[in-house]
Amino acid sequence: MVRVVAIALAALLAAPGFGLAQAAGPWNNVRGLPAGSRLKLVLTNGSELTGTVVSTTDDRVIMRNIRAGAAGWKREARDAGSPPDQVPFARADVAMASVASVATRLHSDGPDSEGARWVVRALGVGKKIQVTTATGAVKGKIAAVGDGAFEVSAKPSPVRIAYGDVRDITPTRMRVATKAAIISGAAIGGLVLAMGLCYASGSCVS
Repeated sequence: MVRVVAIALAALLAAPGFGLAQAAGPWNNVRGLPAGSRLKLVLTNGSELTGTVVSTTDDRVIMRNIRAGAAGWKREARDAGSPPDQVPFARADVAMASVASVATRLHSDGPDSEGARWVVRALGVGKKIQVTTATGAVKGKIAAVGDGAFEVSAKPSPVRIAYGDVRDITPTRMRVATKAAIISGAAIGGLVLAMGLCYASGSCVS
């Protein structure tokens, strides 16, 4: 009896007219994906393509730099007023969606908790970043990643930041002077090693 009920429930969830089954479709895989990410789509007509995300909403995704996949894709007439290099895809026209790569920086004029969550998870624990919130900026390493917030090991103490408070995330790199010092040190070390091998082999020319 239990098995029969389970089978009947599964059939109900899979039925085309059941709203929750449709809502839980491929859109959940791309919801809030930040601009600059690469996304693969399979359309309901069988076409395949990969593009760079410009923006996503509950109803559509806009992409640019689109490349056709194995099943090909041809652009149809674009929406009036839309930029020539950007193509919108309606949620109803997407059969499958998968993320090829996630952008590692974020800039938003307002709250974008989903975009911030994508970026922080893509960067991962240990990555050095600068985070700008509505109250200021924080620099440090990502120390922990949670569902509603993440932690940055800033000085003098760690800072917990809610994704909804984030306005900007930028990975930070070594300072130019530090990088130059490392490169110079490596070059000098290589020269010393080469000279040592030269004298050891007796092949140096005086």
